Amino acid sequence: MRRIWLIVVLLGTFGCQRVENVIERREPPPVRAVQVRSGRLPQVLTFTGTLQARKRAAVNSTVAGIVERVAVRDGDTVRAGQPVIWLQSAELAAQLREQEAAVQVARTRVSQLEAQVALSASQVRGSVEQAQATYKQAQISVVAARTQLQQAQSDVRRYTTLYQQKAIPHSQLEQAQLKVKLQQDQLETALSQQTAAREAVTSARQGSHQVMATSAELWMVELVAFRLA
Repeated sequence: MRRIWLIVVLLGTFGCQRVENVIERREPPPVRAVQVRSGRLPQVLTFTGTLQARKRAAVNSTVAGIVERVAVRDGDTVRAGQPVIWLQSAELAAQLREQEAAVQVARTRVSQLEAQVALSASQVRGSVEQAQATYKQAQISVVAARTQLQQAQSDVRRYTTLYQQKAIPHSQLEQAQLKVKLQQDQLETALSQQTAAREAVTSARQGSHQVMATSAELWMVELVAFRLA
């Protein structure tokens, strides 16, 4: 009887320890209680890719030169008028001096052409007016010479009749005929002078074309000077 009791006691003792170990392992882990509330849950996503701008703008320099320094990097934000690159100043200074010299030459030429245009226009205007006055005078001379010739021819016809009637001597008829010859010569001279005066008017008017050509050159030089400046 003693042996059986001891076994029971030992089994009971080991059985209680195993139950206690099981109970300890099943205890819930500690938790932190918080109050429920609404809000935003931040979410960060990481990707791999390439950025591409919506708009692109070509940056050009008004003068050619060697780049000395770049003031911006890819992706930088720039504003209008902001320096982006610097060119080597020595070469630009030489180009500037050349451009200033060209501007000065163009301005000098403009002054010369302006004076030439003013003088030529005045001379052409005076030449045209003088030629026109000479031509008008030549026309008057032609009309007068033609009238005098007609009168001399009429006198010859009248003197011829009177001579045939023996009313005048032959010498008077000869004088009338000589006068016709002189008036014919004067008319031819007047006609020649009229032709020369007409050609002089045409030549004087052609001088205005030269003035127009000089004015066109002046306009071109002024345009070049404006662009260089």
